[in-house]
Amino acid sequence: MEPQSPQLSPTREQKNNYSVPLSIIVAGALVAGAIFLRSEDSTAVKSAGVSVRKFTILPVTSADHIIGNPSAPIKIVEYSDTECPFCKRHHEVLHSIIDTHGKDGSVAWVYRHLPIEQLHAKAFTEAIATECAARLGGEDAFWKYLDRIYSITPSNDGLDPNELNIGAVELGLPLDEFKSCVSEKETEVRVKRDFEDGLQATGGRPGTPFNVIEVSRAISEKTKKKITADMVKIFQEKYNSALDESVMYFSSDGKYLAFSGALPQEMIELMINNLK
Repeated sequence: MEPQSPQLSPTREQKNNYSVPLSIIVAGALVAGAIFLRSEDSTAVKSAGVSVRKFTILPVTSADHIIGNPSAPIKIVEYSDTECPFCKRHHEVLHSIIDTHGKDGSVAWVYRHLPIEQLHAKAFTEAIATECAARLGGEDAFWKYLDRIYSITPSNDGLDPNELNIGAVELGLPLDEFKSCVSEKETEVRVKRDFEDGLQATGGRPGTPFNVIEVSRAISEKTKKKITADMVKIFQEKYNSALDESVMYFSSDGKYLAFSGALPQEMIELMINNLK
C-alpha cells in the first residue's frame, strides 16, 4: 500500500500535496491481491500468535452506502479505489458474500472511498461521480452506478472519462445536474471523509482494497486465535507462504477485524463464520 500524509486528504487541485514521495517507500510486495508497503519492523504471523493494532473507524450510520441489513451484527466496511484492479475483483467477491450471507440479515456490506491518486489519477473524480449518482438517484442509483464502473473499467486509469456521463444517462439521471454536481466542491466532502477515515485506519499507509469487519460484540481471544490459526494454515497449505501481519489484524479493543487485499472468498467466509 502506498503511504499518504495522515494530516491531509486529496483534492483535485492539491493532490500532489497529499502524497508522500515514492522515494520514501521502504519496499513493495504483492501480497494477497494488493500492493502493500512493508515497514522495517513488519513481521510475519508464523503461528497462532494474534496480530493486534490500535485503530478505529468512523461508526457505520444511515449516511453510509450499505447493502444488507443496516443493523447486521457483522458489517464488512470496504475502503476501495475504482481504478484498482484488485478492487475490481474484490467487488465481485463481496457481492457473492452478501448473496450468500446477507439473506438472513447477519452480514452487511458498507462501501467507502479510498482513491489513491499516486497510482490512479482518475479515481478521485470517479468516486465523486458515484456520490453524485447517489445524490440525484438515491442508494439504488449509487450501487448501480458503482457496479457499472467496476464492470467496464480496464483499471489503472483505463476508464474513458466520458463513461461517467454515459452511466448517469443510462440511469436516467439529469445530465446537467450530474455534471454540475461532479464539479462542485461540496461533493468532495464525502469522498475526503472516507479517505481520511481509511487513512487513519491503515496507520497512514493505505492500500486497496482495505476492509474492516465491524462486529456488534467484542471478538473473544479464543475467536481471534481460531481465525488466525485457520488463516495461517490456508496460507501455508495453499500458497506455501506465511501470513504477513499486514494482511490481517484485530483492533486492540476487539471491535474490528481488518484485512487487506482481494482475499479469496473462502478466507472471508472463514472470518465471517468464526465471528457469527
